[in-house]
Amino acid sequence: MDREELHKRHSRNHEEIDTAFENILSNLLHSIKTENASHTKNNTRLLIFLLGTYIETFLNKFLYELHYKTQNPYFDEATITHILSLGREDDKWEYIILYAFEKNFSQTKANFSRTQNIIYDDIIESFANYIEPIIRLRNKMAHGQWVYIINGEDEEIYSGQKVKQVLNTENYLTLRHRKKILIKFKDLIVKLVSSQNILEEYDNFYQNIQNLSREIDKIDFKKWKQQQIDSHRRGEEYKKKNRGK
Repeated sequence: MDREELHKRHSRNHEEIDTAFENILSNLLHSIKTENASHTKNNTRLLIFLLGTYIETFLNKFLYELHYKTQNPYFDEATITHILSLGREDDKWEYIILYAFEKNFSQTKANFSRTQNIIYDDIIESFANYIEPIIRLRNKMAHGQWVYIINGEDEEIYSGQKVKQVLNTENYLTLRHRKKILIKFKDLIVKLVSSQNILEEYDNFYQNIQNLSREIDKIDFKKWKQQQIDSHRRGEEYKKKNRGK
């Protein structure tokens, strides 16, 4: 199968996963408003799984993309083969980040300047904090570990939190924000491999990530959840009062 066909198929997969994510997000909001605890739990698990799949399908699509202006590939066949051979999704991403930086700076990491190393380390940290946990959770869930983590329950995957803690604390708001961070992240990687001036783009990216991460950290989900429930109840009461008028 040639590059164009592979890109077409991976793109279609990615689009379908994106649509599924938004549909389940809508279902989750409805289950929260209607106080359906079972559906809320199930839809939250589905969202975690779909976001992890969204991350994977984006990577597969990206590997075969062409630059929108030059129509040159971002990755040659040898690089694609190497990335796909790495196996673990987080290892693939970390290699792509390194490859993108070395390509953008036209030198190996060993020769990065202090500023370049700071930027690279910031991006790796952002990946580790906001994207890698979902990849690792999705891998657990792909093996049926939706309630109990059988292997690696005490494994730390995010800010000192264990796998099971993260599985049970992700919610509508945190997952929606993680997707926003992922979109900002993938936009930056595209610019890196496009050889755009990353020093000009970085401050804007970093500020966006900081803003989104602060929003995640300060989320009061219980308060927000009660607001959704109260709003739904008022809406239902209004419908009852005005029914038949």
